[in-house]
Amino acid sequence: MTTSGILLCLLFFTILNTIGIFQRIQQINTMKKVLYTGIAVAVLVFITACANEAPTVVPGAITGTFTGTEPGDNIPRLIGIYPDTGDIDIPVDADIILVFSRAIDPATIDAASLIIRDTVTSEVMAINSITPVSGGNTVIVNITGPVAGNLQYSHLHTLQLTTAIQDFSVPPLNLDAVYNTTFTTAADSLPPALPRVVAATRFPANGATGVSADLAYVEVTFTRDMSLASIDTASFTLFPAAGAGVTPVNSKTYRLDLNPLAYNQVYTVDLTNAITDTVSNPLFEDGNDTWSFTTEPDPDTVGPLAINSVWVDSVTPTSAWIYFTTNKPSDRTTCFVDYDVNSGAPYAWTSLAETDWDGDGKDLHTLHKIQITGLLRSTVYYYRVRAGALTSAESTFITDADITAGVNFPLTSAANGQDAIRTVQVSDGSAFVFWESHGGNDDIYGQFFNTAGAPQWGANGAAVSNHANNQSGIEAVSNGFNDVVLVYRDATVGNDLYAKMVYNNVGVVGFRWGVDAAAQGVPLGIAVKAGSTYSAALAHEWPAPISSGTADMPANGVATNLLYDKDTDFSVLGLAANDLLIWGGGPWSQAAIFDVDSFNVFRFVIRSTGVTSLAATSYYLADQTAVATGTVDSVFSVTEFNADDINLPLIVVNDVINCNGTTWAIVTNKTDLGGGAYRIRTDVNHGLAAGNPFNVYPRIAGPLASEAVANPLWDQLPVVLFNPVVTVLANDVVVNENNNTVAATWARVNAINLAEDTDYALQLSSDIMNSGDSYSILRLPMTPAGTEDVGFSPAVAPADFTLTDFTGLNYGGVGVATGDVVYNIDADLSAMVTNVAGATLTLSADIFNGTLEKYIIFQRRGFLVAFIDAGDFVMARAFNLADGSPLGAVFAVTTSGISSNPVALSDGAGDVMIFYQNAGAIRWKKVSADGAFVWSDPLADQVSDAGITDATLTGYSIVQVLPTRSTGAVGGAYLLAKNGSGSIRVLRINGATGAVAWNNAVSATGYEPHMAVDTVAGTANRVIVTYRDNAGHIPADYYHIRAVAYNAAGLTAAPGFAAINVSSTAASYDCRLPQVIVADAAAGASEFYIAWFDGRYFGTAGFALFGQRFTSAGAAVWAPDVFISTPTSYGYDTLDLKLLYWDDGAAPFGLTPLWLDYRDGATAPDIYYEHVADTGSY
Repeated sequence: MTTSGILLCLLFFTILNTIGIFQRIQQINTMKKVLYTGIAVAVLVFITACANEAPTVVPGAITGTFTGTEPGDNIPRLIGIYPDTGDIDIPVDADIILVFSRAIDPATIDAASLIIRDTVTSEVMAINSITPVSGGNTVIVNITGPVAGNLQYSHLHTLQLTTAIQDFSVPPLNLDAVYNTTFTTAADSLPPALPRVVAATRFPANGATGVSADLAYVEVTFTRDMSLASIDTASFTLFPAAGAGVTPVNSKTYRLDLNPLAYNQVYTVDLTNAITDTVSNPLFEDGNDTWSFTTEPDPDTVGPLAINSVWVDSVTPTSAWIYFTTNKPSDRTTCFVDYDVNSGAPYAWTSLAETDWDGDGKDLHTLHKIQITGLLRSTVYYYRVRAGALTSAESTFITDADITAGVNFPLTSAANGQDAIRTVQVSDGSAFVFWESHGGNDDIYGQFFNTAGAPQWGANGAAVSNHANNQSGIEAVSNGFNDVVLVYRDATVGNDLYAKMVYNNVGVVGFRWGVDAAAQGVPLGIAVKAGSTYSAALAHEWPAPISSGTADMPANGVATNLLYDKDTDFSVLGLAANDLLIWGGGPWSQAAIFDVDSFNVFRFVIRSTGVTSLAATSYYLADQTAVATGTVDSVFSVTEFNADDINLPLIVVNDVINCNGTTWAIVTNKTDLGGGAYRIRTDVNHGLAAGNPFNVYPRIAGPLASEAVANPLWDQLPVVLFNPVVTVLANDVVVNENNNTVAATWARVNAINLAEDTDYALQLSSDIMNSGDSYSILRLPMTPAGTEDVGFSPAVAPADFTLTDFTGLNYGGVGVATGDVVYNIDADLSAMVTNVAGATLTLSADIFNGTLEKYIIFQRRGFLVAFIDAGDFVMARAFNLADGSPLGAVFAVTTSGISSNPVALSDGAGDVMIFYQNAGAIRWKKVSADGAFVWSDPLADQVSDAGITDATLTGYSIVQVLPTRSTGAVGGAYLLAKNGSGSIRVLRINGATGAVAWNNAVSATGYEPHMAVDTVAGTANRVIVTYRDNAGHIPADYYHIRAVAYNAAGLTAAPGFAAINVSSTAASYDCRLPQVIVADAAAGASEFYIAWFDGRYFGTAGFALFGQRFTSAGAAVWAPDVFISTPTSYGYDTLDLKLLYWDDGAAPFGLTPLWLDYRDGATAPDIYYEHVADTGSY
């Protein structure tokens, strides 16, 4: 190939651009070179004979007379169609072939924009598949007909293309008009239709002039799938030259590869009827099978010397080749490149002369190249070229990042494409990434990055859910620490949801529950509406306060001298100190009533001088003064004796008798023997003999029976009567704060025994109660083994989001762990333990703001899934975080109207705020894990309520919802919202009431907003919003990136800042998809990163990814912006970007962007990532 040929091929592309062919070529995404804007594909094709292909994808400069523009200069038009208007005898299995003037986004071709209707039956055909060809200008549409997938014979069909079809412009351009055509299918009796050439797909076009002599191929598309064996250089010919071979693009599109062509030559392409389709039908030669084009003239006839084009190729971290062409041979000894690392005039140019790089010994060339070496990696360089007295304009290039590994790291480059990236940064700074992998089935894969950013689960990640059929719709939520709950659809059962909990198991994916990757997962019992979204957030069930009061404990409940009778109110018996207690039932034991305080403290308990030990026994109570005394006259039997003392008539049955000073018995009968003598009968052997004394004490009460109890809780007047089995249940927890003087204690309610337990009396698992102690009875949402500790806060309120115990308790020493739940009994608030440091707990919500507040710590957390059901209602269900089992039934959040797009957010205290779109606005409610409505707002306290809203949100949709981590109570939310006309708003929602704390209009001309909130609870508590905007941009057709920060009061005062321009407002290219992430996990108003895509290298490499670090005040740190990658994507709808941080060994953390990447030329993307240190280096 001659060097002058390079020149003419460049000129050729200026002509192609005017006739629309360049737009087609511009879309090819397999490009790997960094070339001059406007000629990228052409030079790539034509120069490969002269230079090795670059191993990287680092963009070069936009230089010379062409300007780098994104597609969008010309409105897309339909320039060819098969079947065309009036076509007849169309095969019933024919594909639809569409040829456009520009590359079309295939995602915009669907049942609404391409309508094929059978006029006989009125049936509309379904679209089966869409195959873009030649960069997207040609689209092959396979349709599904009603008869075995085919159309019906001899039916007239209409075909309509609507203006909903769009190209890849930014913003996209719609098809210029509605196109209508009709065609008729062949009769069943006709022989099969012959394949034809689709005229509009011929490349170069018929009659084209100025075609480069270095044209790489001729291309054509047929109406049918063709037999590759029938297409060769004998049946697909070029005259007067021979093709180098035939390459299939797909089953319908083929290329004749070419050797270099002659200048100014008419060439004729001919396809013969030796070409057949896959069922041996020959090509129908209808005139479109042959056409001609003319190559460019010889460049040596061109006039005065000029520098035509300049580009950069083969960029490495330390070197780059600078190429330029002249319109006629120029002496290489007069050709130079000047470069400098500093911007702005005057440049401190370093000059390099061109060498005999091709070794031909000749000085005159039209193609020139000079290598620059000794460069710094990841650095912008400014350069210009000189040829004799001519000097080009200055431009730039960026060196590569990593000389050993090439550009960036593949997270996954598995076959069939990946998308739907989801990231979860967990508490220790490590991170999970999940995505959908589209192989034979749609599966879910994942990767784990340790804190240093190193992937742990192998190349291409690890399968997380590859159960048979398809899994999709990843929703990932951290458990608050280092595990992640995944919620997803499994197509085995339509729209039912499943879940797993995964973690990093020493470098491999592990499953806490959900079994393994091949398992279907834990069924959640949720059926979502087809095509709808769902969301998950942490939640936990709250303890239920059952009762409380002050304990009434005679002798502090010490059992030794106490007797308890649930049926006897001792306070009404007239007992006095030293009255008699007889118990046991034979032999009887006797003791004196110790004092009256016992039953005055708790009326069902007496305290005596005896050892009654709260046992079950029969007993009698008698007056301490004897009613009769005497001497035995004679013994009639061991239980009877005769006596004639004067007071014997006063004795009655059930009086208590003391025999001979030793034996106690109960009088069971008295018989009058006459003459003043009586026979007295006792219930036990009286042990008396004639002459022995006896004393009889009048009965007060008896016979009675006491209950055997242990570890009692007695209360004369509990706030709520205990009502065992109905109100208080076994295993309820009793917390004794011990009057805030010593460490609080707790015990459980023992198994209920209604023969012993009453409205005022319970038995506990341990002896914790003293008289006068304040107590609370709680029902915890957990098993008995899960309680860790109880206590009360100090006399001075602890620091925000912390808890210390009045006694200085070492929480780690009693088994309290991260993930436990702390419940403030007095304030009725709860929070999760996020860190244990000796005597201090860090909490997820600021729930201790008083003094001496009782609390209990227990183990039971969950997660809640909010979803849309088939009735368009917002529904929810909570699940146990320990195993995925349900904590209750599905419940409705709202049944008002039609709802969509639910977003669940934990308030940090166990409840969940749910935001959703309803009736053209954004609304919200808060629910507990069991479905109770938390806010008292009349718009959000029952299921029929639509929810709280704000009048400014009409017509808006939810972008993000993030926690505020508010001090003084439960956490609230930041709500980021947008509408379709460029308005962006951010609101702060009060977590305690649901009210709007403030509502700011971010922009009226902004799009694609994204926000981040500072990571430390309750400190700065600000929100940073980034977005793309064209306000003040010159030219106004393009968008730049902006950012603004609001403090907790909604103001831009510190730690907020007023809106800043992240990227240039004067660039002639678009910026897309900004993302922001806080750069430090341990600072209140941290530095932050913003990354985005822009079009500065669009003509040569598609969109480019850049990043910038900012101080907490919003000042850019890196100069210039750090180039990260080119994903080789030319369509904005093919972009996806997520950000993580990583520990780069210094403060702040570094930046890890992840994105969809097309560098391997596939239509299905891979996922790549890069680690950028806080210094801006890779």
